Amino acid sequence: MQVTDRDVSILELLLTYGFLVTSQIRSIVFPADKDGSVTRDRLRKLEGAGLVQRRRAEVANPLTSNTIPVWIITEQGICQLSLRKNDTEILNQKPPCTRSWQNFTHYVAVADLLLKAKQAIAAQARVQLGDVFFEHTLLNAAADDAAHRYKLYTVLSETPKRLICAPDASLELKVAAYRRPYYVELERGTDTPPRVAAKKTPGYHGLFVSKQFKRHYPDANDFRVLCVAPTSSWRDSLRKAVRDKPGADLWLFMALDEIKPETFLHSNIAYTCTDGPRPFVRPEAPPQQG
Repeated sequence: MQVTDRDVSILELLLTYGFLVTSQIRSIVFPADKDGSVTRDRLRKLEGAGLVQRRRAEVANPLTSNTIPVWIITEQGICQLSLRKNDTEILNQKPPCTRSWQNFTHYVAVADLLLKAKQAIAAQARVQLGDVFFEHTLLNAAADDAAHRYKLYTVLSETPKRLICAPDASLELKVAAYRRPYYVELERGTDTPPRVAAKKTPGYHGLFVSKQFKRHYPDANDFRVLCVAPTSSWRDSLRKAVRDKPGADLWLFMALDEIKPETFLHSNIAYTCTDGPRPFVRPEAPPQQG
């Protein structure tokens, strides 16, 4: 098939975000495709050419009770992308592992959150997006141990008990010369706020104290944790649960239903454990007169 520029955009999205459904690809690559027919046609052609793959361990759509296929890039798609971009470094990346099919729903939800962030950043010029990694981003596809296989999975200690930090995703924001990574925790209401705080805070505190976050972002001086709750009441419960834990000052909180591309950066939807709301990134101050 003749690979178009939009096909390249689809392959780039899938290589970065790992697991996407058709509507997510349409929102970025074919925003004018109202009924999705153009997007589906291109994906079928890419699938027929062996550049993408449709997984049948599918994500359920709670609004319709139907199932939605998950799209991933293939080895052949990575080769084609490398060829079109004239970048052999792309060949060092691998298609995502699909063994954990039960996590596809979560992977797609995390990707959706970061796609909104991508759209928000693309709509302005001051804040730039750096490296984006996911829970499933591979470091060494041949390794069996998670600490060596996945980019973000970090073992902080083995004794007296094993302490790990395994974020759902991460993204780096750059404003002028300043860079800061944010590790993302997307809560979907499957565990209580006190249990989430007890399980997650020790790992992030250890990651900060040990400075092992520099394995992921070598140029960063610090980081923050962006915890996204399913609703505002869950957000406030998580704030309360994290407040007295070590490293609580690293945490920011948002409610998923308040996050849109137009609100993500500069609207007052971010909270710390003790204050808020405030913008996730403060808008640029207007120039002073006189």
